[in-house]
Amino acid sequence: MNGANRQRRRVSYRQRVYRRRKIKYISIICVIALAALFVIFLIIGNILDRKVEDTVARLDELESNAPHSSDTGEAPHAAPKSIHASPTALSAEGTSLDSRLAAIQSSGITAACFELDSKDGVLLYSSPTAQDLGYQSTDTSLWHLKNAIARFDAHGLYAIGITHVSRLDDTDDLARSAAIGYHSALIAEALRDGVDEVLVIAPSAEPQRLEELIRLADEVHRLVPDGKIGVSLTYPLPEYESTSKEFSDELLTKLWSSFDFFALDVCAGGATADEAESRMGELLYYVLRYNMRILIPSGDPTLAEELASICEQRGFKNLQFMPQ
Repeated sequence: MNGANRQRRRVSYRQRVYRRRKIKYISIICVIALAALFVIFLIIGNILDRKVEDTVARLDELESNAPHSSDTGEAPHAAPKSIHASPTALSAEGTSLDSRLAAIQSSGITAACFELDSKDGVLLYSSPTAQDLGYQSTDTSLWHLKNAIARFDAHGLYAIGITHVSRLDDTDDLARSAAIGYHSALIAEALRDGVDEVLVIAPSAEPQRLEELIRLADEVHRLVPDGKIGVSLTYPLPEYESTSKEFSDELLTKLWSSFDFFALDVCAGGATADEAESRMGELLYYVLRYNMRILIPSGDPTLAEELASICEQRGFKNLQFMPQ
C-alpha cells in the first residue's frame, strides 16, 4: 500500500511540475505574442499616421492651390457650373429644332449643346461677323443665333455652343495670330446673341497653341466680360516640356485664369470605356480640383451608356454628351 501511495505521489508531483512548466511556457509564448502584436500595431499605426499626414498635406495643397478669383487676377468666373447636357443640332433633316429641343426637355435634362461650326471651320449658323469679313455668304438659310437661342429659352434649356476654332490649327504662326481675332469675334458674337456658354475644342495640346487659346479667351472676355467660355483638354494633360511625364500645373493655372471651365475628353484617340475610366482615375485630382466637365461621345450609344454609368459610380455630375 505504501509503495502504491508513493507511486501516486510521484505521478502527482510530475503532473504538477509538468502543468507548471506548461503554464510557464504558455505565459512566455503569450508575452512574446503580445509583444509582437504591439510592435505590429505600432508599425501599422506609424504607417497610418504617415498616410493621414500625407492626405492632410495633399488636402491642404488642394485647398491652397485651388483656383480662386484672388489667385487668378481678374478672371470673370466663379466656380464652374455642373450640368448634364444632351447633344442637338441647329439644323437637321427630318426634324425641326423645336421638336428636338422638346424631346430633350421632356427627358428632364435642362441643357443642350450644339456645334457652332464643323471641324473644318464651316459655320453652322448665319453670322453677320463672318459675312462682314467675307467668310460667309449673306445668302443663307441657316439659323440666326438670336432666333435659335430664343427656341432654347422657350424650352427652358441652357444653351452650350461648341467651336473647333479650326483656323488656330494652321502651321503658320502669322495666320494663327490673325485667326485669334476672327475666332474671338465669332465667340463673342455667339455669347452676345444669347448662347449661355461656348466650349472651345483645343486644336492642339502643344503649350504654344494653348498660350494662343489663352489670348483668344482674354479677348473674348474683353468683348463680353460676363461671357462664359471653356476649353476642352485631352489625355494626357498638357505639358510644358514634351519630354516631361509630369502634368504642368503651371500651364493649367494659366489656362484657368482665362477660361471659365475645363472639359475633359476622356475618349480622345478612340479610347474604350475601360481606358476612359482609367484616365478618369489617373486625373482624379484635376477633375475634382477644377470640377472638370466630362465629355461623352454620343455616336456610340453603348459606349455613351457605359461612360455615363462610370461617371455615376464615381460621383461625377458635370457631364456633356457631345454631338456626333
